[in-house]
Amino acid sequence: MVLTTGVVLAVVAVAVLVLIRRSDQNSKAAAATPKPTPSVAATGKGALLLNANLATGYVAATTSDIAAITSYDYRTLDDALTVGLSVTTGEYRKAYRAALTGSLASDARKNHTVQTFDLLRIGIGEVSADGTSAKLLVFGLETMTHNVAHGETRHDLVTLTATVVHRGDSYLISQLDVGANAGLPPSTAELTVAAEAARQEVVDVLSYRRDHFDVDYNRALDGAVEPLRSQIISNAADTKASIVKGKYDLVGSVTALAVQRASGDTLVLLVAATGNKVDARGTATEVTDGRYEVTVVKVSGGWQTSNVVPVGAQ
Repeated sequence: MVLTTGVVLAVVAVAVLVLIRRSDQNSKAAAATPKPTPSVAATGKGALLLNANLATGYVAATTSDIAAITSYDYRTLDDALTVGLSVTTGEYRKAYRAALTGSLASDARKNHTVQTFDLLRIGIGEVSADGTSAKLLVFGLETMTHNVAHGETRHDLVTLTATVVHRGDSYLISQLDVGANAGLPPSTAELTVAAEAARQEVVDVLSYRRDHFDVDYNRALDGAVEPLRSQIISNAADTKASIVKGKYDLVGSVTALAVQRASGDTLVLLVAATGNKVDARGTATEVTDGRYEVTVVKVSGGWQTSNVVPVGAQ
């Protein structure tokens, strides 16, 4: 389990309804883990980070720090504790020490637990005015094995937001939350506009009403260019048939985002989103807990979304 601020828990992902078919993905995700892509350098004009070097430093440091605090082996917990304490600070450091010397450690030894964490994607979020702290959005695959000899293994996709402080040459995690928004780093106004276009398009491709399907469908198309446009078109008939037959609407919302790459006329964001199925009585049931790599490009002076790719889905 990932040790988060105040609680230890895991988040299980399911596939997005509109872009891919819903299926059990946890076991498949382990077979082909995507490599993290921590480059956030920006060149050219348009969607730019105001301090790309600072952002890159936070991303690189957090990549290694996250690995240090999310992996342990019941046979070498003292080693895990030493490494974890070296990359944490403040109240989170105290909570980490308490877990690795308390109930988590006892359970790990009792159940012969080994946990590993594969970082799938990482992006930069808010940065303090003085540059000494930042929020990083992390998409990862947590693998936990109990009773190692018998191979009782569980895979969970997780969304984490790490608050990191920069002191001298050190980058230390001061907070780790599940599902929190990382936000946007200091950037040009153009990047903010592009990010909003991406956020809105994710909402649009997750939101369809039975009585206004054509309106919702055309709105999603208006914000898309190829190849996303063709994906929306190819899924439209099945999506409409499903919600009409099931007598429900689909309502999506974005819960977290951060910048992965910015290069002037192209912006790549990490976006976490949920989708709800709302029945005729107004009862909402969550059916989508997704993580996406979203690309927006500048077209004729505006920003449109070219790709919404699920992260960790196979």
